[in-house]
Amino acid sequence: MAPTRDSLWGGRLVLWQPARGEGYRFNLDPVLLCGFARAAPRMVDLGTGCGVIGLLLLAQGKAQHVIGVEIQPELAALARRNVEENGLADRCEIREGDLRHLTLPPCDAVIFNPPYFRRHETRASPDAGRDGGRRERYGELGDFVAVAGRMLEEGGALSTMVPASRFPELVDLLLRHGFSLLRQRAVVSRAGQTPRHMLVEARRGMGQPLCEERPLIVHEPHGHALTAEVQVMLAPVDGAWSAKR
Repeated sequence: MAPTRDSLWGGRLVLWQPARGEGYRFNLDPVLLCGFARAAPRMVDLGTGCGVIGLLLLAQGKAQHVIGVEIQPELAALARRNVEENGLADRCEIREGDLRHLTLPPCDAVIFNPPYFRRHETRASPDAGRDGGRRERYGELGDFVAVAGRMLEEGGALSTMVPASRFPELVDLLLRHGFSLLRQRAVVSRAGQTPRHMLVEARRGMGQPLCEERPLIVHEPHGHALTAEVQVMLAPVDGAWSAKR
C-alpha cells in the first residue's frame, strides 16, 4: 500500500507517512515533545521515523540544523521525502542506520521519542514497522541515553518523553550517563488524572535545581476536544512560521 500524504502544523508542513496498517504513524506525542523542548542551534533526533520531530523543530525556529537518525529504510526514505518536499534539505539531514553503531557528530541538543515498551512486555505487532515504533526492537531506552551522552558536551541538552511508569528508570539512566535532571512535566489526559507520560529535559554535567512544571493537560474536561495549549502546538498562530525563511 502506498504511503499517505498528510499534513501537520496547521497544514503548513507536508507529511508522508506509512498508510494505516502498514507501519508506525505519528501521533500527538512528538508534537508535545517539540512544544516542551527548548531551542538549540544543532539538534539530533534519534529514531526520527518519518521525520516529524525534525520538521516541527525547524518550523518552530527551535533549531537551525537537524540530523534525524532512523534504522528502518522505509521510514528513512519517507523522512528524506518530507525534508525535500518541505524545502528543508539545506537544514535537515537524514542518516539511515542503527543509532547504537553510527558515528554521529557533536551537537547542542539531542531529542528522542523512544519506543515506550520493553520488548518482552507486550505482544509483538504483526506489522514490523509499527512494532519497531512501539517496542524496543532496535535499541533500549538506555541505548538512547548512552548515545546522547557520547554526542553532547558539558551543558548539552537532552529532551525526551517516556511513559510515567518508566520515569524512575530514565532518571537512573540519566544519572549513570553523566546527566542532571533540569526540567520535568507530567502529561495528563484531563485535569486531576494520573500522569500517563513524563516530559524530561536533562543537561550533560552539573545542572541547576530541578524545575517541576505544571502538568500539561491534553483534553478538556468533557469529550475529546484538545486544550488551547495543545491546539497551539498543532496549529500555530499566524506569524509563527519559520521553516522556509
